[in-house]
Amino acid sequence: MKKYDGNGMLAAVAVKEGRKKQKETTTVINNLTEKLIVNEAAKITAAINKILLGCQNLTITFDGGKHTFCMELDDASQLSHTAKYILEVLEHMVTKIGPWIFCAVTSDNTGNTHKAQRLLCEKYPYHYIQDGCHLLNLAIKDICLLPEFGELCREYIDIMGYNALFQPGGQKILFELALSKLLQVTGPWAKGLQVLEAADVTADHIYYIFLGIMSQLEEDFCKNEFSLVGTQ
Repeated sequence: MKKYDGNGMLAAVAVKEGRKKQKETTTVINNLTEKLIVNEAAKITAAINKILLGCQNLTITFDGGKHTFCMELDDASQLSHTAKYILEVLEHMVTKIGPWIFCAVTSDNTGNTHKAQRLLCEKYPYHYIQDGCHLLNLAIKDICLLPEFGELCREYIDIMGYNALFQPGGQKILFELALSKLLQVTGPWAKGLQVLEAADVTADHIYYIFLGIMSQLEEDFCKNEFSLVGTQ
């Protein structure tokens, strides 16, 4: 009979217990990845399809959106995101759900996504809707790059070392005046952006938001309370 000393016996028991726990962990992981997660995903997909099939005039969106359903996870990390590839992904989802329940397609305004939307609208009678939030964000960015606001955005964006701006005096007044001008011009765009971030926004809301922005800017430019350059 082979004998073990105390340390050897403990080591043998520890190795055996370690292998047992590893096997149990592997079994749990396999059950999760091969059964539980797959079954739950199938239930969620079935529920989503049931909801969508009862809807009309839906909008297809990619690269972001509001009140969306995640239909599939597409690993395209090793692929080129060309307009042709994006179109293939969109057509797959359209035919899977049913092309008759959609009426519009929208996404950001980059070259490949814009072309993919245009190609999809050529195959199906869908409306092409530009990304209103993206357009508003670009407008605010361009306003901040105007010569009148360039110094304010460039020099005061980092307030470290600008304690004088918060002390009574001429520099503080000049800073507040310049900031008021910027807020007056970007205010309508920023408010519109906040409204369009809501989950229940529709195409008509986007139209009214842009009308409201143009109306507010026309009033601001006519009054010109802050002496904006080029508004006379």
